[in-house]
Amino acid sequence: GAQVHAPWAMALRARLAREACRRLVHVAAPVSRLGYELGFEDPAYFCRFFKRHTGLGPREYRARAETRVDLIAQCDPKAAPPADMAEWDAAPPVGREVW
Repeated sequence: GAQVHAPWAMALRARLAREACRRLVHVAAPVSRLGYELGFEDPAYFCRFFKRHTGLGPREYRARAETRVDLIAQCDPKAAPPADMAEWDAAPPVGREVW
């Protein structure tokens, strides 16, 4: 279907991308499982969604994040990279229950 460009939809997609970044860095689970937990039944769609928002595929992002702590800032270019994930952990989780 057509992508919704309403401010609320854009904010939801941005939050979902940030949560995907957080999980890719901090959860050692397969990309397909992380995508499913975030509401993507098709792993390929999750990979396309993630790449559209970060410029990297999820596997590439995870591999680079192991050596570059500042990479997490790609998910929110306006924000400075957090010293730890407490700021994002404080936000309500985004996942299958939202859909």
